[in-house]
Amino acid sequence: MSIETVSTARAFGGTQGVYRHASAATGTDMTFSVFVPDHPAGARLPVVWYLSGLTCTHANVTEKGEYRRACAEHGLILVAPDTSPRGEGVPDDPDGAYDFGLGAGFYVDATKAPFDRHYRMWSYVTEELPALIGEQFPADMDRQSIMGHSMGGHGALTIGLRHPDRFRAVSAFAPIVAPSQVPWGQKALAGYLGDDRAAWRRHDAVALIEDGARVPELLVDQGEADNFLAEQLKPDLLAQACEAAGIDLIVSNAGVADPVIGPIEDASLADWRRWQDSHVTGAFLMVRGAVPRLRQRAGASIVLIASTRALQSEPFCEGYAAAKGALCGMTHALAVSLGPAIRVNAVLPGWIETGPWQKASARAKPEHRAVDRDQHPVGRVGEPRDIAATVVWLASEGAGFVTGQQIVVDGGMTRRMIYAE
Repeated sequence: MSIETVSTARAFGGTQGVYRHASAATGTDMTFSVFVPDHPAGARLPVVWYLSGLTCTHANVTEKGEYRRACAEHGLILVAPDTSPRGEGVPDDPDGAYDFGLGAGFYVDATKAPFDRHYRMWSYVTEELPALIGEQFPADMDRQSIMGHSMGGHGALTIGLRHPDRFRAVSAFAPIVAPSQVPWGQKALAGYLGDDRAAWRRHDAVALIEDGARVPELLVDQGEADNFLAEQLKPDLLAQACEAAGIDLIVSNAGVADPVIGPIEDASLADWRRWQDSHVTGAFLMVRGAVPRLRQRAGASIVLIASTRALQSEPFCEGYAAAKGALCGMTHALAVSLGPAIRVNAVLPGWIETGPWQKASARAKPEHRAVDRDQHPVGRVGEPRDIAATVVWLASEGAGFVTGQQIVVDGGMTRRMIYAE
């Protein structure tokens, strides 16, 4: 993909650029701005997406918002797209109103004529423009966050909720949180998507949360003197949806992956604490914080990810084995303490190949020898989906009589007796 540079300017030790390109998604030329702070050659920087509100273009935040100092200090790229397609042949509101058509694309892919040809802002912002940013700028697309204002806050919330693994943070200023329930949103969703209310729900933050969409946190900043607060924004609806959502399951999977501590006589107390703090203390803090919310939900579960190294070892793995063993002990203690309201189980993975699922900079294609596969009775090395499937089952009603257990998922490897030749 190629882009045209419209303008550049230096600011706060970085470059503020405005760019234009031919969009396949909208069938028009699209203009956007990008601020890139100065950085070492070859470095890839985190990306912050800013989605603007009604009547805006990329220029509003670029010219009026002073984010550049903070972006330069923290090494962040900021991308500001336009709010709608523009140009010859792009339809507008029939009455020329500000809340539909040009400057009011509402971050959806229109399905209703005549807007379906060009108004494809969802695809543009979630697919086409991110691909272009990753190709043309020093962007680390494994580290992204998204925010927006008003209509752009609506876009940030819905995009974040529907892409929970993409964004490290999701936030909004005075967002339209429930477009299906307010005049601005009802006009836009009906005009772009027709009368299909199910399609509306996919572009409504409150409805998405009601339907099960989740992110770890949402940050919303709303002023009490906003003229549109009561009629169009209604942040109380978002607060109510989040409160009702609760937590049904937590999975503690954090920890130091390298199991080798070295000869015990050479190991430091800092090495030892590194395993205990990340695996055991981290799980304790997570459980302690989540239990009050878990108690509000029927059938809630906790799953701790331990390891078969709690049951068997190689030399010099005392720190890792002790930490994983502690998780197994914590599992049955919590099961007794928290039952019957909350079930608690541990999953003990064996050899799980994670190379293809790492972030882009660390991704690797696995190369397993025949002996690697053959030592597993199932004939293969494990994959993340094997652990995920077990966790899903433990959280389901089908496992309602299972608690305090250690579920080994290792392809049968710990059950194979091995003798020296």
